[in-house]
Amino acid sequence: MKKNYRVILFAAKKMQYHEFLTLKTICQSKEIEIPAIFIDTTEYKITLRNGFGEAKRRIGRVRSLILFLTYVIKTIVNRENPRIVIGSQKERALTNNGNPLEFFGTKKSKKLVDIKELLLYHKGDHIYTDRIDSPKMIKKLREYKPDLIFRYGFGIIPKKILDIPKDGVIGFHHGDLTKYRGGVPCVWEIYNNEEKIGVTIQRLREKIDSGEIILQRFYKIKDDESINEIVDRIFLDSVDMGLKAILKMKNPDFKPVQPKKIGKFYTLPSTKEWLKLHCINLSRIIKKFTKNMKGLKKVYENM
Repeated sequence: MKKNYRVILFAAKKMQYHEFLTLKTICQSKEIEIPAIFIDTTEYKITLRNGFGEAKRRIGRVRSLILFLTYVIKTIVNRENPRIVIGSQKERALTNNGNPLEFFGTKKSKKLVDIKELLLYHKGDHIYTDRIDSPKMIKKLREYKPDLIFRYGFGIIPKKILDIPKDGVIGFHHGDLTKYRGGVPCVWEIYNNEEKIGVTIQRLREKIDSGEIILQRFYKIKDDESINEIVDRIFLDSVDMGLKAILKMKNPDFKPVQPKKIGKFYTLPSTKEWLKLHCINLSRIIKKFTKNMKGLKKVYENM
């Protein structure tokens, strides 16, 4: 009897909506076995010190303070806990649920979903930890003998975990690896006036965003969409890619492709770049408004 293809999922205790949809689709598949979900319980207190973090060196104190205060106000309005950063990335505190001053998408794709919603679709083990690389967790991972790990939690994965599954650890990169590494997802392509945005599922390596390509998809950038509308569309439209990539890895004849080159590493826009993005965004909003008004005028004339 052929052994089932065993996939371990890495997830955050609180995940963004598009992540939830991706993992839900994977959990509902009958073509793979998911013996366990490892759940990232990492928490960080938000203070002026770690709330700014590395970001303040890139975007300055004033914008960092605005970003921080916007986050606190939004968490109070949304009745969330402003002390907690969900997931293993500190910047999630400043980006979750969308931010009107930045371009991280809106609540349509980024609202937070509790892990309990995902566990309704999974009957295996649920392991909570804030240290996936602890000896106890490493031992537990090895006991499951996974063929593959799919990551949507725990941030950067150390080599000792990358080497455990037979087929490695895979995960999303919302960008074309050959041109854009790092983040912010989808934004730099618009800033650089690209015609399309790539979404990649890669097999992770120690160097950030330098892995082998398992699955890639490209989306046309429409000139009458706001930046946040584009971010939402791409994040939500690509949720099916997670399961498709897993099924590709399940095929013994499939070989991931190592790109001949990898792109420049991007991070948060500087204040100057941020202001230019707002100008680009405003022009897109005006273009959409103008287009809608022309459409209404045409309807009126034909009445």
